[in-house]
Formats: sequence, C-alpha cells, structure tokens
Amino acid sequence: MVSAADSLLARARFDSVANIDQRASAFAASGAPLDLYGIYGEMGLRAIADVLLLPSVRERTGPTRRFVDFGSGSGRLILGVAAMAEWEACTGIEAVTGLHAIACECIDSAEANEAIPPGLVTSVLADGLPHVDSPAVMAAADVCFMYSTAFPTADDGLRLPEMSASLATVMKEGSLVVTTDTLLVGRRFAFDTLKPVKGEDGDRLNCFVWRVTGAPAPSYNDAYAEVQAHWLGDDALAENDALCEALEAAAFAEVEELQ
Repeated sequence: MVSAADSLLARARFDSVANIDQRASAFAASGAPLDLYGIYGEMGLRAIADVLLLPSVRERTGPTRRFVDFGSGSGRLILGVAAMAEWEACTGIEAVTGLHAIACECIDSAEANEAIPPGLVTSVLADGLPHVDSPAVMAAADVCFMYSTAFPTADDGLRLPEMSASLATVMKEGSLVVTTDTLLVGRRFAFDTLKPVKGEDGDRLNCFVWRVTGAPAPSYNDAYAEVQAHWLGDDALAENDALCEALEAAAFAEVEELQ
C-alpha cells in the first residue's frame, strides 16, 4: 500500500511542487489563528495504511465508497490514500488557502501524468466546522479522517465537543470517523477500534475509529446541547472517564507494535 502511494506521489511530482518546508511555510504565512485551526501537522503514509487495514475500515473501502480528509493540508494524504484502496472519490477539506493551492497543483500534476483518473481526488477550500462549510461532502463520506492531534481541544486537552456536535449534524449512519489522540463526544459516536501507529517523527499516535450511529441531529445547537449533556452528566462523565482509562491502557498494551 505504501509503495503504491509513494509511486503515485512520485508520478505527481509532489515533492517538486512542495516539500515539507514549503508546506509548513505556507501554513505559517497564512497567519491561521491557533485557537481555530490548531497547529500544522501531517499523518504519515505508513500510519494511514495501518488504519486502512483495520477490518472495520477496510469494510468501508471500495469503488462506491468516499474518503474525506478534514484538514487535508497540501493533499499528500488524499493522494496517497487514492493509491491504497479503491474509492469513488477522495476529497480533502482545507482551511488554509496556501495549502489548498498546493493540493490543487499536486492533484493537477497527478492527473496530467496519468497517476490518477480525472476527478478521483479533489481539494475543497472551507474554513468552518463541517456543518457550516462542507455539509454535502461530509454527508457523503464513508470514512472521514482527521489529524486531530493538531486540532484545538476542550480544556481537558482530549475531547472535541464542537467538532463532535458539527459531525453529529451531517455524518450518515454507518460511516466511520478516525481521529488521532483526541476523542469524539456524544451518543452518535460509538468507539470501534484503537490503533497505535508511528508518527512522522517516530512518536506514537493513538488512532481512534468511531462508528456513527443513528440519524443526524436536527441542528448544530441540538447536537451541541446533547454533547454537553452527555459529557457533563454524572453517569456519562463516569462513562467517559472509564473509556479514557480503557483506551489509554489499550494503547500501552499495543506499544510493542511500534518498535
């Protein structure tokens, strides 16, 4: 899988268009507020391949399935994922104009060099929560990936209440959301799998796979109220604490896989 992704990126001349320093500089030059966009980071190709090989994720790949990378940066991951499995579409959603421009240039190069068929991979510029600026794309997703290690979190540094509420209004039942190092909140998101993987610098990332259950919430306000009630209620708070402990224990139990 990784060799196929590397081959596609080479044919797309990805590193010639934008190396890692250029990509980081494009983010820095944007002046993106950290409290809204978080910090710049990328998921490695080996790590995303490990996630795609998980049984619950693999079941949702195929020629009628759609992959979305929310916070897709320069498009390296969506191009790589396009080579790792069959998809109807791979779409990146990015808030930083400079990174989106790089992604579009790399996608054009990949198509021009016949590394991907036209229209398979796209980058969308959107700077709001999913329910605001990209609801149609998110509603069609079968697998949504978020490198949420870099996302702003709640005060506990672990949960994503605003993102959870937004996703709860748009994601279809049966889809999957993959987050890194952070947790979704609310009854629409049932924990499926934890997969520790190696990050680009050799550090460990905890990838959480969440199954989306039930129908979308009527509105963001309804979803956020439910998220807050679920998170702050006595029973749910104990449930959340127990879940966090279990996930952390599982991560350490599997750490040998990363050696």
